[in-house]
Amino acid sequence: MVQTVKRPLRKILGRGALWFRELETVLVEIESLVNERPLTAVQLDPNEIGALSPADLLYGHRAKPTLPEMKFKPDSREAANSIVFSRRWKHQQSVIRAFQKRFSQEYIQYLRTAHSRNPSESRSVQVGDVCLLQDPSPSKARWPLCRVLSLSGGERTDRRQRSCLIKTASGQVFQRPVQWLYPLEV
Repeated sequence: MVQTVKRPLRKILGRGALWFRELETVLVEIESLVNERPLTAVQLDPNEIGALSPADLLYGHRAKPTLPEMKFKPDSREAANSIVFSRRWKHQQSVIRAFQKRFSQEYIQYLRTAHSRNPSESRSVQVGDVCLLQDPSPSKARWPLCRVLSLSGGERTDRRQRSCLIKTASGQVFQRPVQWLYPLEV
């Protein structure tokens, strides 16, 4: 856990420093992000897409989502001057967003290499698998999960599946490349 947080945070901050209370606030948000990552698929209901996370093991129940990110756009110059949030708060938010982006990329890279380290033991994505979906638009819904409904592509050439039909946790159905899907750890 320490290395998981320390390495990306050190790269983000560089030689910069945060005050103690700022660091405390940032670490609480980072803890939430790291503990909400999906470990393995859990199927309570056949139509439900869910995963077990470290937070579930720590608290014994689903962790509550954090507060939504504030997006305040001042209407005028006077309003911009009277913004309650300081530059330090904005700096904290930028550190948290940068950590979220870096950690998500590193975790997805870890999942990719974990399944391709030993090709004889690893298996490709199959119908019915619950996977982590690489989403190009980062949001507070940090770990989008999906279930593979069908695989297609490559029938005429090398028989390798290149695209799939997926169903997200919200019930939407999309066609996505197989490269955007990452089977969970266990």
